[in-house]
This record gives sequence, structure tokens and C-alpha cells, in this order.
Amino acid sequence: MSSLMYTCRAYELADGTVVVVVPASNSRRRIIENLPVGPLVAGETRVTPDPEDGLRMRVERLEPEADWYARTMARAETTNPALAGRPFEDLETADLPADRTARHAWRLRGGRVVVDPAVPAPARPARSDAIAAATTLDELKAALLRSGR
Repeated sequence: MSSLMYTCRAYELADGTVVVVVPASNSRRRIIENLPVGPLVAGETRVTPDPEDGLRMRVERLEPEADWYARTMARAETTNPALAGRPFEDLETADLPADRTARHAWRLRGGRVVVDPAVPAPARPARSDAIAAATTLDELKAALLRSGR
């Protein structure tokens, strides 16, 4: 169970749309230290004998969750510069709207992500009959090439 109070960050872009960043749970770094023999602090640690020096312990632990979360969000802002400096809310993923089909209408309101029914659905190009009728991968590729998609 996570000790963080939040598990994702919702950014509000200039046009009002919301981008949600959810860190991968397996992305926490492992920290390895060689420590003198002594009492260990309980936590997420694994102790193995140091093969080079029997008087020291090799301790492996995960980076603190707060550091991991901050590092992940900083990387997201570096990867997507549109997120840098934008308003955001740290949330639980369970607090996001359950219906993901309306993500185009997600908005930040009062510290929550809500679906704004006033936002029109994005225009989708009509499928051609050839695309709909394709029964093999080759037929689908040919139909998509003809349609310019």
C-alpha cells in the first residue's frame, strides 16, 4: 500500500483540457549502500552480505516514495514542455472519472477532474466502406493507403 496521499497528477492545459500523469509503480529506483554492521531501520530494505568486506552490510532499498513521485513528475514536465508551469492537482487515480471515453471533456474543477458535458465530442473522420469491409490485414492496409490515413 502506498504511503503517498496521491497517485497521479492532473495538469490543466491552456485550452482547459486535462492531462493526467500516472507514474509506473515499478519505476522506483533501487538504492544500494554499503553500511557498517549495526541495527537496521525497518522498511523496504534487503540485506545481503558484502562479498568484499564481511564487516559491512550491503543494503538495498527503494528510493523514498516522495522523491520518486517528484522525480517522475519533473520528468513528465521535461518530456512534455506544455505541462511545465501549468496548474495541477495531485489526486488518487480512483478519483478520476470512470468513463474514459469522454477524456476530451475532462476539466479540473474544485481540485477534481470532472466531465464537462458542454464540451462537444471531437470530430472523427468517417470510415470508408472499404475500411469497414476489409477482412484481411492486406485489404485494410490498401484501404487505409487509398484513404490517405
